[in-house]
Amino acid sequence: MKGALEDERVLGQIERGEVLAGPEAARRIAARHQEAYGNAVWGSGPSNQEQEQAVGPRARNRRNVNHHEVAAELRSRPGEWLLVGEWPSRAGAESATLRIRTAYQARMYEPAGAFEARTELTEMGAKVEARYVGHRTSADDAAWADALSAVGGVQ
Repeated sequence: MKGALEDERVLGQIERGEVLAGPEAARRIAARHQEAYGNAVWGSGPSNQEQEQAVGPRARNRRNVNHHEVAAELRSRPGEWLLVGEWPSRAGAESATLRIRTAYQARMYEPAGAFEARTELTEMGAKVEARYVGHRTSADDAAWADALSAVGGVQ
């Protein structure tokens, strides 16, 4: 019961403007600190344009990733880990990693197991890297192929 009362109290403070919350509030607070302290707190730092030139534009979400192009690039550079994209959440990145590994609802990464993928947490979410390892045959696959050829040869 205490948690619900606390939630109501905080939401009331936000509605009345007693507490700032959200991206606009963060911008207002940063502007106020910049005005009061200048560059002493954060330094001047690179401009947005300089930052974008240094690291390239950052994908805001997975819809910015063209998986067909990524899969083609990975196939052309087998064994090399390449950046697939950056997701705003770890869960989204883990989901993309699983789909790349298993080719589930991602035909460009078929056959399943032909690509390896990994996630790494970043300041803004999580990035996904992948590499093409080719189609691997397991001992079970070889045994199955032998059994099929034996059955086919018996006719």
